[in-house]
Amino acid sequence: MAKILVVRFSSIGDIVLTTPVLRILKNAKHEVHVLTKTKFVPVFQNNLHVEKIWHIDQNISEVATALAQENYTCVIDLHNNLRSRMLKFYLWRTPFYRFKKLNFQKWLLTAFGINAMPANDHVVQRYIDTLKPLGLVDDGLGLEYFIPKRQNKILRLAFQEGFVAIAVGATYKGKKLPKERLASLCAQIDKPIILLGGEEDRETAYHVLYANRHKRSTMTSYCGKATLSRSADILRQAKVVVAGDTGLMHIAAALHKKIVCLWGCTSPALGMYPYKAHPLSVNIEPLHLNKRPCSKLGNRCKYKNWGCVHQIPLDQAVQAIHRLFETKD
Repeated sequence: MAKILVVRFSSIGDIVLTTPVLRILKNAKHEVHVLTKTKFVPVFQNNLHVEKIWHIDQNISEVATALAQENYTCVIDLHNNLRSRMLKFYLWRTPFYRFKKLNFQKWLLTAFGINAMPANDHVVQRYIDTLKPLGLVDDGLGLEYFIPKRQNKILRLAFQEGFVAIAVGATYKGKKLPKERLASLCAQIDKPIILLGGEEDRETAYHVLYANRHKRSTMTSYCGKATLSRSADILRQAKVVVAGDTGLMHIAAALHKKIVCLWGCTSPALGMYPYKAHPLSVNIEPLHLNKRPCSKLGNRCKYKNWGCVHQIPLDQAVQAIHRLFETKD
């Protein structure tokens, strides 16, 4: 049995996308350790395929000596940045296998609209390809997210017959609906709604709830109130999940939920669309904006006043939400 270190420092969605690699390694009878940033330890914490979690706040040097003593068979570098490459300085005798980031192809796509990305490319496939030197291949089972049983709290009565879960936030402005448009979207949904997000999304959630105060019995917010595991459990119970290009979207895909994915400045063409989600899931992109994608992170927009997120067709989103809600799993 080999002892293997898998490196992925951030973020929530990217870590969820590594879960097939962890499962494939574990099912091949290898001992799997992971290295991440301290704030993202909870994403790995309940994964049944991981035997040890290493974490850093800033620098590899925080754990380098201890890692060198583990005598790893190899390192699977699924981050492939300067910090992860520095690990080789400390584990210089250990073979490293790194995934292909395709940064040049992404730059061509975002800067000039030239699509040189591999056909039907998804970053998960590139993650799995790092295992080829070990003779391992895709098991076809998709993503995983493990929810502790203690999270299975019963939602209040108004939501027990079904609800729509909406992920409010995102790291960058180009990946999320402005609060006014989110309030408008919620106003057009005639199903119970639960808003999900972090502490930074509380203000937006308050605005949306106030704008829809006539629906207060069938609409609530867990923004800043729920742990990641609790949020995942709410996603698990939802009939439909609405999200941008975010971590909660990837968790929903891991839970095989019906997803209405709203794209702003990023695009499915960048290879981060919902991976093996429910087959009825849909991607909704802005209309008539042929310069997209604007950036690979959603931190820049080619249109005035973040035009991409303002041009997402809410009528299409509402139709998709209602259709998927009424469709049996």
